[in-house]
Amino acid sequence: MPAIDVACERKTVAMGEVKLARHPDALCSVLGSCIGVTIVHLPTKTGVFGHVVLPTANGRTGLPGKYADQAIPHMLDLLRTNGVPLPERRRCAPGSGLLWAFWGEHPRL
Repeated sequence: MPAIDVACERKTVAMGEVKLARHPDALCSVLGSCIGVTIVHLPTKTGVFGHVVLPTANGRTGLPGKYADQAIPHMLDLLRTNGVPLPERRRCAPGSGLLWAFWGEHPRL
């Protein structure tokens, strides 16, 4: 297991929030049924994380990370305004978008 830098700051990303961090800082979240969207720029060791609740805003407003169709453009703008060149970025969308319901012995989606 790699060593953890004890000098890093852990930033918690709550539902609907978007946060940026640079190495050695870390972004943390508990997703539940939400999706975590991450965009990372490896050369500058900079990343942005969005705690996405719903796929589309459908005209609604809210926190910048609440709706995926608003969160991703906001995340790209945040990287751009912090001097991160966008062509070299990598994306990832991990999450707990599935919740298990147990009926008897077999899990059901």
